[in-house]
Amino acid sequence: MVYNRAIITDKNITMNIKRLIGSLATAILLISNNPLFAQCPTGDVVLSDQAAVDAFVASYGSCTTIPANLIIGDNTAPIVDSDINDISGLINIVTVSGDLIIQANPLLLNLAGLENLTTVNQKFDIIANAGLTNIDNLSSLTNVSGFFNIMDNDALTYISNLNNLTVGFSLTISNNNALATISGINDLTANRALVIRENDNLMSISGITNFTPGLAFALMNNPMLSSIPNFSFTSPAQVIVKENSILSTCNVPGFCQSIDAGFGSIFELNAAGCSSTLEVEISCTQAPLPVELTYFVVKKLGRTAQLVWRTSSEKNNQGFVVEHSIDGQRWNMIEFVEGNGNSIQTNDYNLIHSKVVPNQNYYRLKQMDFDGTITISEVKRLNFKIESAKEFVQVYPNPNNGSFRIVVPTEEGVRTNLKLSDVQGRVIWENKLDGTENADLFFEDFDLPAPQLYFLHIQIGSDFGVQKIQVIEN
Repeated sequence: MVYNRAIITDKNITMNIKRLIGSLATAILLISNNPLFAQCPTGDVVLSDQAAVDAFVASYGSCTTIPANLIIGDNTAPIVDSDINDISGLINIVTVSGDLIIQANPLLLNLAGLENLTTVNQKFDIIANAGLTNIDNLSSLTNVSGFFNIMDNDALTYISNLNNLTVGFSLTISNNNALATISGINDLTANRALVIRENDNLMSISGITNFTPGLAFALMNNPMLSSIPNFSFTSPAQVIVKENSILSTCNVPGFCQSIDAGFGSIFELNAAGCSSTLEVEISCTQAPLPVELTYFVVKKLGRTAQLVWRTSSEKNNQGFVVEHSIDGQRWNMIEFVEGNGNSIQTNDYNLIHSKVVPNQNYYRLKQMDFDGTITISEVKRLNFKIESAKEFVQVYPNPNNGSFRIVVPTEEGVRTNLKLSDVQGRVIWENKLDGTENADLFFEDFDLPAPQLYFLHIQIGSDFGVQKIQVIEN
C-alpha cells in the first residue's frame, strides 16, 4: 500500500494562519460596515491577498479617505509574500490618514490604482515588491507627513513622477538592485533628509532639481553612479557623500553651498576629485570648466583636413560647432558634433573637412552647454600649399571619349573662375563662382567632339592652374 504524506512545516502553518486572519479581518469589516450607509470602513484596512483587495473594492470602491492605516500585502514578521497583482480598484483613494504600507507583493508590477492619491498622513513604505518595475502612478502624490521608504524592490528600474513632493521626515531610496535612473523628483522638500544608498546599478540622479534637503542629503555606496546634477539647495544642509566608487565630480552648487556654510559635510571613499572633503572644498573655490579639452589637432589627410579632439571630462555639454575660415576672421559652420552631456570618461571626436581651400585654412570649436553658454577653443591653422589650383579640381574620366565632368569644391567667400578652351585658345565654356553657392560641390557635364585636346583654366582665390583634358575616339 502506498501512502501520500503531506509535509507540514511551521512556515506553512504561519502562512495559512496569516492569510486566514487577513481574510477574516476583511470579512468582519465588510459585515460591520454596511456599504449602503458608509463610503469607507473604520479602522485599519489590511489587504493581505488578492481576494481581500477584490472584496474591499466590491464594498468600498468609492472610498476616498482611509481613516487609519492601509496595508497592501504583509508587514508583520515573518513576512509572507502575497498573491496581489492588481490594485486598480483603489482608484478613488485620495488620502490615507495613517500609514500606507505596500510590502511583499512579488506579483504586483505597478501601482495602477493609486493615481489619485495625494496625501499620506503618516509613513509610506514601498518595500520588497520583487516584481514592481515603476511607481509612475504616484504622480498626484504631494505630501507624506512621515517617513517615505522605497526599498528592496528588485525589479524597480527607474523613479519618476514624484514632482512637487513634500516629505515630513526622510525620503530613503535604498537597495533597489535594478534601479538605474532617478529621473523625476523635481521640487522636492524633505524636511529631515534625502538618503540614496546601496543601489547597485544606479547611474543617474539627474531628475533631482530644485531640492530643499532639510537637515541632510546622503549619497552612499552607489557603485555605478558617475555624475550628479548641477543642482542648488534652497537652503544649506549637511552633505554626506561616501563610497560611490566612480563618482569624481562633487563641486556642484548645492554641495559647495553646504561646505561654505560650515554644515560639517563629509566626502570620502569616492573617486579622485571627490575623495575627500578638502578636495571638494578646493574644487568649489575654482570655477569649473564645462568641458576639459585635452587636445585639439588639425592635420592633412590627402586633399582633406582631419580634425581630432579629445575631452577628459564633460559637464552639461550639448556639443561642438566646428567652424572653418579662410582668413581667421569670418567663420562658417562645417558641422555640429553632439557631445556626451555629463561624463568623467575620455571621449574622442573626429571630423573630416573636404572643402579645404588653397593656402591657409583656419579651424575652431565652439563648445555649447545645454543652457546656451558657449566656450570657444583656440584657433588651429592648416596650410594647403600647392603648386597650382588644379589640384583642387577633378576631371573624370580623363582621358575620355568626349563625355566628362568637372567637379569643384566650393566654399563661402572663396571666388573660383573656370574656363575651358581648345588648342586654338577658343573659349568653349566658362563660369564664375562667387562663393555664395549652397552646394558642397559645383559640377558641369560636357559632351565634346573627339579627338581633341582641351585645357581647363582654374583660378581659386589668388591661385592659378591649368589642367589638360584629353578627348579620344572610342
